[in-house]
Amino acid sequence: LRTSLAARMAAAVFTLGFTAVALAAALSYTAAETALRENTADVLATYADDDVRYLDRWLRRQQDALQLMATAIEVPGGARLFGAGIGIQRLPASVLAAERYRLIAVPGGRIVRASDTTEVGSFAVDELYYQRGQAGPFVQPLHPAGVDSRPTLTISAPVRRGNVVSAVLAANLSIQDIEAVLRARTSRLDFDVYFVDQFAQYVSAERFGTPNARRGIRSAGVDDVILGRNGEGIYQSHDGRAVMGAWRWVPELQIGIVMEADAERALAPARRLWWLTLLVGAFATAILALGAIVVTRR
Repeated sequence: LRTSLAARMAAAVFTLGFTAVALAAALSYTAAETALRENTADVLATYADDDVRYLDRWLRRQQDALQLMATAIEVPGGARLFGAGIGIQRLPASVLAAERYRLIAVPGGRIVRASDTTEVGSFAVDELYYQRGQAGPFVQPLHPAGVDSRPTLTISAPVRRGNVVSAVLAANLSIQDIEAVLRARTSRLDFDVYFVDQFAQYVSAERFGTPNARRGIRSAGVDDVILGRNGEGIYQSHDGRAVMGAWRWVPELQIGIVMEADAERALAPARRLWWLTLLVGAFATAILALGAIVVTRR
């Protein structure tokens, strides 16, 4: 009888104790998960806003560098500073992150020098960066360029002879470079950063045209940002992962910045806390149950 009573007492203590522990673990998990979600969302939003400002500063530096190039060309014989013949030697990416340059004659729109010499002799008279670049420094928002029609940003600046505009200097910027810089800034946080255009296409050369993105990438974040909206949320990414994301639209450039964190990784500390609470609680409850058995048998 005493043995039966001890067993029932131990079972009751363990059941009630473990139930209380499980309830406490569930409450702790819910509180920790909520805190992690809010904290990750705040960090994502802060970095996304900062990325917009960083992109603006980067673009201004590119414009300043191109303007310096244009000013140098205005000096008699200055064009020779950027290469011999009809080519234009690329500047270091740290100075001007350009994939290609063109020097376009005014009037006429004929390309007289270019980093890709096969373009020399062709015409850019219908290009917006040529038309607007004659009046002053100009940034053309994302537009298809090159044989692969990959989205690119083009900046341009006038080249003058005295008070007369004699040419326009244009440069296609390397979006991949700035995207890599933004990713590097958040690498320790396990965040992914990428740019999309208004058609939900990747912008950088590294990702543009990849097999899973030839018809655009779709997710709640991408769908929202290409409508010109900013936001944060938890959703399924274009590759099927649950992610926490923040997105910002830059209307001046017609470009969307999307920043994402893997939701499973972001919420992993809450799950570890849940398991740890259960294990510690189960161990403590088992000790109490053994104590109840010892006391009952005396």
